[in-house]
Amino acid sequence: MSNIAKLMISLALMSQLFSVVFAQDKALITVPRYDDADEFLPPAEKRNIERVKLVLKQQPGEETFTAISKRSVSIKIVAKIPDGAKAGVVLFVGGNSVLSMGADDKLERSFNFTSRSREYYWPLGFATFLVDAPSDHLDKEGLTPQFRNTPEFAEDIKAVIALISAKFKKPLYAVGHSNGAVATAALAAMPELPILSYTLVSPAHMQWPGMDLVVKTKYTKPVFIVENTRDECRYSSAGSVDGLARSISSPSVIVSWVEAGKPPIGGPCGPFGFHSFFGAEQAAVEAIVKNLN
Repeated sequence: MSNIAKLMISLALMSQLFSVVFAQDKALITVPRYDDADEFLPPAEKRNIERVKLVLKQQPGEETFTAISKRSVSIKIVAKIPDGAKAGVVLFVGGNSVLSMGADDKLERSFNFTSRSREYYWPLGFATFLVDAPSDHLDKEGLTPQFRNTPEFAEDIKAVIALISAKFKKPLYAVGHSNGAVATAALAAMPELPILSYTLVSPAHMQWPGMDLVVKTKYTKPVFIVENTRDECRYSSAGSVDGLARSISSPSVIVSWVEAGKPPIGGPCGPFGFHSFFGAEQAAVEAIVKNLN
């Protein structure tokens, strides 16, 4: 076979490959990403007289992975695997779970507790995998608790865990804050996935359709609850946690309390209050990690 013929065959194969990739990308379901930082950050910055950290952009050593679910959506995962990491935490975000991602797939201004506290895991020997909303739920509503109860969301979680497991061959733990605890409960309903425990941080579990999944799920592995003693959010108040712990079906349930934080600069369920460990992010992460060692 001549060199020209070989070149023509190679070009044809490359053309087929690019066509397949393009078709897959084109077939993915997506909606424009909503960034609510413009709504929350300017007033918070004005009230933040103690200069508590409000955001944590993508840091050196972090990279963004993209999982593809069987239902033709993509899910971004902002990951950092420190040298010598002994385990990893899969982090599910509260609120609508839509991260502030730029066009370059890097985290920009996400201000929820889960996003702004991830750096505290790294010196403790933990890799972090921050999970975005799927590409068809990037609008203002984002991931509702109801959708986190669906088989479609279960498919998304499977794709996320499969990709993380392929990239990181060490123990994995799931951690979900507020509405992220509902996602963690959805994950726990699939005990075949390689997750060793489930940590519910200020878990949303009351007064809204879908949040009851946190209670309804039958956990086959240990459950840890981390809560702020001053959390007054109506979906996850500190006063409801002991009852929640008694209601959960699990081999073991351990509740850890954090008694710290700065005066809130927002509502009781918002990102800059006791519910979200405002000014006590490191203490909260240390309480989470203590249960995982």
